[in-house]
Amino acid sequence: ARSLLEFPGITFFNKSFALAEYASPTVNTRDHYRLTAGQPGDFTRTIHILGASQAYGAPCEDAHTIASFLQCSFSRNGDATTRVVNYGINATEPDHALLQAMALDIKPGDDVVLIRNLHRKSLRKSLTDDMALLSEIHHVCSGRKAAFHFVLPQNSLLIQNPTEREKLLQCIEAQDGRPGKGAATLRKNRDKLVDAVAAMGISFVDLSRLFDRPHSLGEVFADSTHYNHRGNRAIAGEIYDRALGPGAKRPAPASVPVPAVSQKRKAVIRLKKEAIEQYARNRSIAAWLERVRNPEFEGRQKIGAIAVNCNPFTRGHAHLIGEAARRLDGLYIFVVQEDKSAFPFADRLRLVKEGTADLGDKVWIVPSGDFIISSFSFAGYFAKEDAVKPADSTMDAVLFGSVIAPALGIMHRFVGEEPNCLTTNEYNETMLFLLPDMGVEMHVIPRLRAGDAPISASSVRQAIRENDADAIRRLVPESTFRYLAEKGYVRV
Repeated sequence: ARSLLEFPGITFFNKSFALAEYASPTVNTRDHYRLTAGQPGDFTRTIHILGASQAYGAPCEDAHTIASFLQCSFSRNGDATTRVVNYGINATEPDHALLQAMALDIKPGDDVVLIRNLHRKSLRKSLTDDMALLSEIHHVCSGRKAAFHFVLPQNSLLIQNPTEREKLLQCIEAQDGRPGKGAATLRKNRDKLVDAVAAMGISFVDLSRLFDRPHSLGEVFADSTHYNHRGNRAIAGEIYDRALGPGAKRPAPASVPVPAVSQKRKAVIRLKKEAIEQYARNRSIAAWLERVRNPEFEGRQKIGAIAVNCNPFTRGHAHLIGEAARRLDGLYIFVVQEDKSAFPFADRLRLVKEGTADLGDKVWIVPSGDFIISSFSFAGYFAKEDAVKPADSTMDAVLFGSVIAPALGIMHRFVGEEPNCLTTNEYNETMLFLLPDMGVEMHVIPRLRAGDAPISASSVRQAIRENDADAIRRLVPESTFRYLAEKGYVRV
């Protein structure tokens, strides 16, 4: 029972929040999301469950969440090719679901279900924002030919004819001991939301009166805002029958107006605030920032950054850095410090300094430490050449945008376009998705080419293996060629 009250921590994954890896007899995460019992190994359709603690299933075990009961409904009715995935995360705001919807791999024919917690805090929410959020998620789903369903469960404060236990829960939910007053305001707010959503034309499963008494379900609330296994089973049954099962009427891709101002920025700023709370006071990060800070940049207007591995330094790197420096008053060049590359860090750092000597005090070359492209922030980067799918770089991007960039006055980040490497391309896409809303402008520079192919460090390493000195000369600056000859990497 104790493990039901212990929640997985929150981490940054897939361009948003996610659950940290966690295992216990009752609560488990898999690939950063809560385990759904009975998932099929082979599937053709996915039901994506979004929302906060009610979607997550607090405080129930894995097999008793709404997602697991939904999965059971499909299996019980002979559907062995539909998978239900629980993306619910405790204590997240509704706008986080938009980040998830934008980042998830939603296929044509899938369904996205947003379960909205209705509680006292809803009294402070703007109806306009709610409608804009639902419109935007619907638009994302429609663009991928997936159905979107909005589910509004019931709050204990609004139960009609409550039991004695439910009366106690209402007092707890009201907090001031006056549940009648709180219920009247929340009911008014709920009714406005129900009317507005119904008028939108999206698939709407209104369960805000599901547990009014009398009913034969017994006790359905675990506490004042969450359901026990009976409540979750009943909610899952309603969602299946009314929205997802074979007898449900699948919503047509209705034309819902897209809000003029995206709700995404609010959600990204929330990510930024969470990262600041977690890492801004971290002593190791503070010490590293103090070591790499360039005091000469403080009076300059346009400060940017670039992160490079330079394994080894090529003409492509020189072109990218030169383009960035030309547009800025000061450029931080973070050289990947971990020694997991073909060339040691000390040599890579030397090559960057030699290859950019002509840029003078426009550039400041420093180690990336443990916080930019490292085992801590982006462990999958170092296996990128063997990767069959891109590694996730959300932690790296969030840490840079929320803590590193503000501390160093960085407002621009430069990257080279990446046509070949899955992981590097995903890194660029994640930064493009998150950093502008964190106050860092992104710039993608076209790759320098040698003939028909873009110049890359991997092509240099291939030429070294083939001892093709002419090819190496075309790909690297003179300073790098001298180093390679000096170290015996190339015979001239």
